[in-house]
Amino acid sequence: HSHVGISHLLDDHPACTHISYDDTITVNQYAFLNGPVPLSDFCLREHEQDDKYSGIPLSCLFEEDFQRAATNFRWYEAPSGAALFHITKNAISASNFEAKFEGNTLITRWGRSAAIENLLGTQELISVIVKANSGGFKNAIPRLVKLNLQYYQFSKGKKRLVKAEISFHKFCTTLRPKEFGGNARLLAQMLNEGIMPCEVDIRGNMKSIGYTLEVGFFPLNWVLLFNALEFDRQIYLGFTAVIGTISVGVASLLWCTSRLLTTLRQIPSFHGWRLAKLIAGPSWIGCTLASFACLISVGVINACFRHIFSAFAGDWMNTPILNFDSIESYKSGRLGMALSAVGFYSVAVSSAVVIPQLGEDFGQSHDNCIPTLRTFCPREWKRSYMLLATTSFGIASLYLLEFSYSAYFERYYYLASIAVKLSQSIINIGLRYLLKENLLVAPLMVALSMVQNTVMILAAPDFLHFMFGHFVGRAIAVFDRLYLNACIQSCVEALLKWKRILGSRFRKSERFTREQKQAEELEKKKIKESIELKGEAIEMLIGMFDLYSIETTGCLLAPLISAFLALFFKETQMPAKLRIPQNELVYYACFHLVMIPWNTVVDVIVLNSQELLNGWRVYDFIAYLKHRFSIREQKWALYSTTVDASLSEQLQTQNKLCFSSQYYFLLATFSLGIINTLLGLVIVLRSPQYNVFGDPVMPGILVGLYVLFELIRTILQKISDRKVPYFGWYGLWDVISCDGAVVNDVSSRMYVGTGKKQDFYKEKIEIESLNSESFRHLFLQKNRAWILQHLVDLITPAYLQTSGPTGQPVSEYIRDVYAAAMTTKEVSKKVDYRSDISSDDDPDEGYEERRHWSRTPLIASNLSIANLWLSKARKRRAFTRAVSSMIQNQKRDCCHFCSRTIEMCKNLTASIEKDGLVDPYAIDHLIRKFEQQYSLHESDVDLWKAFFRANAPIITSCNVCIDEMNRGRRNGGRFHKAYVNSTKDISDDEEDESGRLFDPLIVRRTSSECIMVTKWLVAARKKLGGDFPRDAAKEQTEKYAKMILDKRAARKIATTTSHLLPAKNKAALELNGKDVRNFDSVKLNNTTKALALRWVALGKSNVSKRLIEKGGQIRKQLSEYLDVITQDNDLYFGEETRVIGLKLLRKGEQLEIDRKFRETEKNSLLQKVNNELKAYEKSILESIVDCREKMQKRIEEAKAEFLTETEARAQEYRIFMRKAEEKLEGNKEDDKGGKQYKSDAEEIKKIEVAMKEEFDKLVATRMKLEADLRTEFCQEEIELMCHIEDKKADTLRRIDNINKKSMVDIDAAETEWRKQATQWLSNANRKIHNKAMHEREKGRY
Repeated sequence: HSHVGISHLLDDHPACTHISYDDTITVNQYAFLNGPVPLSDFCLREHEQDDKYSGIPLSCLFEEDFQRAATNFRWYEAPSGAALFHITKNAISASNFEAKFEGNTLITRWGRSAAIENLLGTQELISVIVKANSGGFKNAIPRLVKLNLQYYQFSKGKKRLVKAEISFHKFCTTLRPKEFGGNARLLAQMLNEGIMPCEVDIRGNMKSIGYTLEVGFFPLNWVLLFNALEFDRQIYLGFTAVIGTISVGVASLLWCTSRLLTTLRQIPSFHGWRLAKLIAGPSWIGCTLASFACLISVGVINACFRHIFSAFAGDWMNTPILNFDSIESYKSGRLGMALSAVGFYSVAVSSAVVIPQLGEDFGQSHDNCIPTLRTFCPREWKRSYMLLATTSFGIASLYLLEFSYSAYFERYYYLASIAVKLSQSIINIGLRYLLKENLLVAPLMVALSMVQNTVMILAAPDFLHFMFGHFVGRAIAVFDRLYLNACIQSCVEALLKWKRILGSRFRKSERFTREQKQAEELEKKKIKESIELKGEAIEMLIGMFDLYSIETTGCLLAPLISAFLALFFKETQMPAKLRIPQNELVYYACFHLVMIPWNTVVDVIVLNSQELLNGWRVYDFIAYLKHRFSIREQKWALYSTTVDASLSEQLQTQNKLCFSSQYYFLLATFSLGIINTLLGLVIVLRSPQYNVFGDPVMPGILVGLYVLFELIRTILQKISDRKVPYFGWYGLWDVISCDGAVVNDVSSRMYVGTGKKQDFYKEKIEIESLNSESFRHLFLQKNRAWILQHLVDLITPAYLQTSGPTGQPVSEYIRDVYAAAMTTKEVSKKVDYRSDISSDDDPDEGYEERRHWSRTPLIASNLSIANLWLSKARKRRAFTRAVSSMIQNQKRDCCHFCSRTIEMCKNLTASIEKDGLVDPYAIDHLIRKFEQQYSLHESDVDLWKAFFRANAPIITSCNVCIDEMNRGRRNGGRFHKAYVNSTKDISDDEEDESGRLFDPLIVRRTSSECIMVTKWLVAARKKLGGDFPRDAAKEQTEKYAKMILDKRAARKIATTTSHLLPAKNKAALELNGKDVRNFDSVKLNNTTKALALRWVALGKSNVSKRLIEKGGQIRKQLSEYLDVITQDNDLYFGEETRVIGLKLLRKGEQLEIDRKFRETEKNSLLQKVNNELKAYEKSILESIVDCREKMQKRIEEAKAEFLTETEARAQEYRIFMRKAEEKLEGNKEDDKGGKQYKSDAEEIKKIEVAMKEEFDKLVATRMKLEADLRTEFCQEEIELMCHIEDKKADTLRRIDNINKKSMVDIDAAETEWRKQATQWLSNANRKIHNKAMHEREKGRY
């Protein structure tokens, strides 16, 4: 009935059991304080047959008219999950429910008071929900209705309603039976549902319209109340901490197991807090920034679309007045499209960032350029493919979400969750195979992880299952990272390997051409190299961090997804389908948020476990990534064109981001875009009346959203680039160099005055120390073992095949560096080393002067000379190292000169012989011969070894003979063999020392040796007495010093000019040591400079011609040898030798054609440059002519102006003089004494002088003006001529660059070709010679 008082029913019904106040057992929210079961009032009856309980029965009648059709569902036809009505959670006063009258006037109706109205939409109302799988059916009535009321007895006198459920059972259809004219189709449908027609009388009417209502009322225990989220929040926070502690404990157990089972010799230490700071900082920062941007966009959309566009219809055909349901449906659909627009915009922007525009040659590689990416170009196609993959992935995720609502998923919740979690590795591998790049796959996997970590876990039956499901998911993720992913990768590699093996075995036997066979071998080699690369430590480390970043990003963004579901609770209907109230979503979001630090601790332990299991230096690798990100070239790391070519192409872009905050920001933005798109599509699908293509305002909405998104993006970029030096903030992800910018940062903060000044002084001193060479050498010396130990982890096989800085293979270069590093300590400290005695290797007096040498970069000829010297020095060093082992292997047991053995001397040394003597510079002579035989740029180590083995004489000498040779070189004499029994081995005290000349011994005044000798000298002088220095000693010392200087000058001149003088002058120079030649600086004029440049150009041209001629000779020899090595002689010479020779010949001919083509291009470019120079000279000369004409015109104008002014002044003078003379004549007649006349005459003379001076001044002014104009013109002419000279110099540089760049690749290719051809010719010559000797022995010739 509709008028049942629940309070009277539960309090007064005889079937209800009431527990007294004292006997009531409450439920404490702290589980350890509870008793066995709660004891309180209940309304249940027990069935004796099956020990089950049911509610108290009540007989009721339906008030509805079954014969009349209804437009909406009746209450007993409501589907599962529908809310029928609401009940207050707590008891309220009866006065708030009763109707109120004033006299006979009804003021407030029953149940319509303001107190009850204030409860609407709050958590104080409990919705009576139709139980799952117990909903009603259309055209059917239930004969049994069960209403269960569950409550929380939180104190002895108070209850709180927790849950109310209603279910329908024992259905019968209200349709008439078939024999009474019922609808056969509807009756068949009811029969398929197991519903029979209700009992009817003889007229076909229903006999009964009654049903039984069973009302159950009982208290809940602690577990059910915990799942109902009825306790305080600290209980759930504590339980979350328990889950986190268990997770950490399980991870610690795995670490202990790995520690016990590890096979590493050197056990790495456990990195705790330091590792946590390294891995947590970038992920938290990046995800927070992405979440902030997403929240701003979603918040603005939510605020706008809930109140705007309500007056507009959502369909062109919907013209009537809109009702409430239509308005809500259209509002919901537009909100969903706006969310989808946010997602599409985020995905598009992220795709543009992931696949950036780096120039026209992006995706290509050149021999002389930095290696760049080559995956999936062009850029537009790659982005389109990425968006297509994202769309397909979003559709698959949408199906997965819909599957999580099903009863099948709830029934097999753990099995389905484990299956989805385990399938992530397979999906990851499949997406990598499709997209060919890990950075493109990572956002999709993050989105899948977010779907699995939030929405699918929310499908758990209750909160406890939700928490346990989260724990199981994390455990599977840890197992996947430690063991499963490695196994799957091994299986995939094995499948690729076996696919190739089985494909080659079961393929039809057919003959392949040479090109097909080479292509097949190349494919096999690529597969093998890819498998080997994937097994390298650095590749596996990046793959491991890829999995970690996916899991971490998904966990960090899980609270945001729960918040979105709560915000759009009504629109998405996802929590309602999962039977989760809106208020409970806050608990789920808080659980994800609180678990973030615990997940970080688990990740730290797992990373340490991986370090033990696989031997990876995880902490060092993360620290290295952080250092690389801090010294990156570009603000956005992906914009850098430099990649690590030693890594596979799938990992190069991911490695560029260094797993930094930029990487996590990109992952979070991309994955949030996918999730927003999914949520928007779900909202649109839940709005049946809304059609996005029929919405008249949708185009305007999309344009407005685009403008809004661009505005938000611009504002956020401006905020991120804003610099606040006062707080030490220089923008988000600002690039700061290590040398200058950091020091400037410290200096600026010191200038502002923030912080303690001594701290900044300390930072500045530390930076200067880090940039010093002494610190770097000390670091290498102290950390030598650590560097050598970690060098192995950073070198891949692909990198070992490249060439090192000296031209030799990297493997040999690293071997030499390793040997040098291993012997650094032994060499630096000798056996008799004493710290209290200074070394002769200490900086001399000129050290300070060298420190102040100019550091201006070298240019032009100076740079060329320095580069030439550096290349020769590197070549000499590399060649000497290459043959050092060969020289030591040929050392004999006795000296070649005196036959001393090792017992008779200090040591024996093997060295290169020249002219019968040991010469330390003999290696230079051999290198020059090697360059003459091959080429100046030849640097092949194997070819040098072969040449050295054939041409270098090695002799063994003792230290006595070596000393004698050095002494003979200093004295200009000859070397005499130092026999063992020679008297020269024994010194004579009476030997005359006057003819001997020793080099001076130089010691520092502050050294111990100098102090000791000074003390001895002072003591000796005191003992002898007298004045010192003595005159004879002073004279002898000066004579000795002069002799040494003359000897050195003569030796220097003989060394530097001996190759320029004829034989007779050489002899004279050897006899006369005083012929010192000082050359002054030479000043070259333009003619001499032009001749010198022409000589240099001719020299370069001659070198190029000689190389071309040598190439022609090699091609000719190849052709001649190939005439002998024919296909008929493959049995003797080998087919491979002939094929290689043919390839070399074709390659040489192609190189000749390419060279001619490049020369044609070069000539056209040179012609163009010369034409530009001529046009520029013509324009400058025309400008000079114009300036000259302007100058002449101005001079003529000044001259005319001068003449005009002079003529006017002269006319005035003549008029004045005529008047003065007339006046003078009149005064002469009147002045009888003549005094006035004389005075006037003198005045006229003064005026004449003044007029002459004025005229001279005008002439000087005109001459000065003309001189200034000519000077100005000359300066302008000189400046224009300087422009011509600069243009000529620039043209010469351009011509030089064209000459260099046009042939650089051809020259490099020809050098490589000449090296290969020379080796082939040498082998072919040997084989032809052996064949001729073999045939000659047989008597054929």
